[in-house]
Amino acid sequence: MDCSFSETQFVFAVLHELLNTHWSTKQGWLPPMFPTQRKERDLGYDVHIKGCVRALFFQFKVPEKKIKSNSKYWLTYNTPYYVFKIWPDNLTHQHNNLIKLANTNKRNRVYYCSPGFNTDEEFNRYYKSETIANNSIYVPCDRLGTIRGADKHVISYTIKPKREYHMHSDEFRIVGLDYQEFEIDINESEKYNSIGECLLSITEAINMGDASCDVYQNLRESLESDSYEGIKDVYNGISEYLMMQENTCFVILGEEQ
Repeated sequence: MDCSFSETQFVFAVLHELLNTHWSTKQGWLPPMFPTQRKERDLGYDVHIKGCVRALFFQFKVPEKKIKSNSKYWLTYNTPYYVFKIWPDNLTHQHNNLIKLANTNKRNRVYYCSPGFNTDEEFNRYYKSETIANNSIYVPCDRLGTIRGADKHVISYTIKPKREYHMHSDEFRIVGLDYQEFEIDINESEKYNSIGECLLSITEAINMGDASCDVYQNLRESLESDSYEGIKDVYNGISEYLMMQENTCFVILGEEQ
């Protein structure tokens, strides 16, 4: 069964809940940026972060639901399960770049995020009750392996009657988190000492930290002048780059000191 709702709908709903409901008590944070929204980047959120920050990255996926007993991985679960594809490395380095981003600096939290449902009826019900994030899974990329060549890979999972997660082609069990475990994983992560330190690290991790890179140069100049408007522009540039190149959302959670 294909997913009835689009990936864009899912992305909007999850980020809306995380940033406006679950994390609304945070004293400072930046919204995720999308290329078409760059000129509307203020959005009413607090972007003047002076304290420690955490960097989060999301690769959103909508799954197929497999309901037939002759489905490829049915014997792994013996129950209906969900599955989403990982693009082969010869087509895009997206997966390996996520692994690299997660392992270059353990302060970065990088996740595949996918719903534990796939119908419009479920989407609408969870959207109204603001429980889409609670009914989704979060797979930490720092605990996944890299892939090579044209090999095809997928991640499969179940939510009920139990939560279980696997990565294929060569099958092996992986770590997946429900929302409560996801929050714990974030809260236990080490923070960057400042938004400047965070953004410098990210530019270097995604190979933007060279002298010829406008984003990197703008960040250096903004840090030297203590210009938070400049830092905001740099954040937008990094976010836009990640979305355009990797379809990956970048969010910073911050705390005022």
